[in-house]
Amino acid sequence: MPELREIPDFVADEEHIARVVFSPSMVVDGKLAPTAFKLRMLGSGPETYVSVWRQDFMIPTKENTKDINIPEENILFGYASINVGECRSIKLGGVTVDVKSYPNKKHPYHAGICFSKFSERIKGLCQDPEFIGATKVLANRSVLIAI
Repeated sequence: MPELREIPDFVADEEHIARVVFSPSMVVDGKLAPTAFKLRMLGSGPETYVSVWRQDFMIPTKENTKDINIPEENILFGYASINVGECRSIKLGGVTVDVKSYPNKKHPYHAGICFSKFSERIKGLCQDPEFIGATKVLANRSVLIAI
């Protein structure tokens, strides 16, 4: 069992985050697709961030990802690892990227990649070319790790 340590509220630029990914919806021909970072419309409303784990505190494994709902006709592939500072450096037109802590009782290391356009939060499905470009940059800067 890993040593428990306090998880700070602020996600530092030096940290790494892990996006759990599925195939074939997020991994195509062994490469991470930009769809791994898209926002969705959920039954409860539009997503306001892309869920990630603060990798410096918890690394995804087959065992600790069992409670994640895998999209229909997909399988767990692994995770995409990216540095938080790399995420925050993305600026395409008016679109910017941030990473914020969203801990909960079950997952205190939970965080989210947030997108804004001209300081207004992007929510749910977005077809803006600059947003799509930002998801491509995230995919290209990430390291794909199979588990």
